[in-house]
Amino acid sequence: MKIESLILLGVFALASSTIRAEPQAATTADPQSNVLPPTTSQRRLPAAAPVWETTKDVDVLIAAAQSRLKQEMLMEPPGDSVRDILMVLRHEAPERPEVQELAREVFKRMLQKGRAAMLAKAYERSAQMLQAAREIGAGFNDPALVQAESELSRTREQSPALGVARMLRRTKYVAPMMPQMAIGNGIEGFVEITFTITTDGTVKELAVTYAQPRGIFEEAALTAVSQWEYQAVTRYGKPVEQRSLSRVKFELPQT
Repeated sequence: MKIESLILLGVFALASSTIRAEPQAATTADPQSNVLPPTTSQRRLPAAAPVWETTKDVDVLIAAAQSRLKQEMLMEPPGDSVRDILMVLRHEAPERPEVQELAREVFKRMLQKGRAAMLAKAYERSAQMLQAAREIGAGFNDPALVQAESELSRTREQSPALGVARMLRRTKYVAPMMPQMAIGNGIEGFVEITFTITTDGTVKELAVTYAQPRGIFEEAALTAVSQWEYQAVTRYGKPVEQRSLSRVKFELPQT
């Protein structure tokens, strides 16, 4: 049975583009022009190093984190956000009351933004925020975070991309191996992977888009999915490559 193009309209597709700025030649004043070369203040200066790379002074780092928190710089810019500074502070001065207070406030705001992104159907952003909240809130055991993660998981499970992906005919299936560490610690979870189905039915260009929890099941999921095969997708009678998405679940054996 061939899968025709009308079915594939809803299949998850990814596209990316990069715009690169070409380097400009050194500018000199044109004697025939009224345009002057840019001044030093007009030229783009090299980006400053993150504050935590320039000092280990805890008070300075706390002040920098508080300033970024007021500006809602929770995760951006990468490397110099509240999250980045706070991770350094939790290593350098975990017992400082200001650090603990910062951690709770950042955790609360990340959780709020994760929920807001979920309501806006920005699921990747929601997943990033909730994962960051879990890293920052390690030890808090806040039930609100667990609830938000469960809601996101259910919402993503009902996404059209996953639903249409199930319509593709898989001709070879390799079950993922449950990591021994997960078995020993009673951990279950899932990994969402995007991949390309080639014209001969094999898969390539695999990428993990979400994992719950992170850092446990990704390798096992990629190993399994890389061996899957599908009936080639066709359009107008010719085989074509197609991006798809699959959720690989890891569940403990029933005793």
